[in-house]
Amino acid sequence: MMAFRPPNGVSDQPFDAQFMKGPVWRLEDPGQAVEAVATARPIGIQLIHGRFDPVVDLSGLGFRRIETLVTYEGPLDPAVGMPSGIRPGDPADANACREIAGAAFTHDRWHADPEIPDRAAVAFKGAWVENDLRGRADTVLIATDPDDARMVQGFLLVLERRGVAIIDLIAVAPRMQGRGVGRRLMTALSAACGGRCAIGRAGTQETNLDAIRLYERCGWRLVDRKITWHWTPRE
Repeated sequence: MMAFRPPNGVSDQPFDAQFMKGPVWRLEDPGQAVEAVATARPIGIQLIHGRFDPVVDLSGLGFRRIETLVTYEGPLDPAVGMPSGIRPGDPADANACREIAGAAFTHDRWHADPEIPDRAAVAFKGAWVENDLRGRADTVLIATDPDDARMVQGFLLVLERRGVAIIDLIAVAPRMQGRGVGRRLMTALSAACGGRCAIGRAGTQETNLDAIRLYERCGWRLVDRKITWHWTPRE
């Protein structure tokens, strides 16, 4: 497939493109939306996505409002101990974590867009998890049955950026939800990263009430809200 240079304010997304029928772009400047769409349509771009402040409205340009992403932040306590049943993860955990991701992630923008097949959404999240386990994440924590370390109950994948521990992905197996596994992982975040990072940060969808309750119970507060927009070609 011939490569095309995206317009200014737009970036190519080759990772995302693996799960669509063609190239994917990210719109970084909403002021470039008109040019992005005009350029994308004749060259087969399959998805343009972007997240912007709520005052931005791209609906008149063929974009669809997909979700609201909310960001929470809170302090990390380096003095807390590592909870039982939490261990470092490695690539050997990929199959178990991909299985959890396929069952647990339902609120993300890929699943929320009716024009993206569920199989593509599941494959996207699974590959994201595996990339983190293979070195993209700075910290990988696996929640297991305290009596059986082979029984994976959930995972936490963290990026550390300038003193902030960013939750890249967190998930708990559906069968274990509501049993304190998420809270154990959040405590483990402080234990593992608190010596290097003073602040924790996480983004989740406004519809993901379980995640929001978890962050708020940990004392984190809402600091940002963004709207996710998608453009896909329509015949």
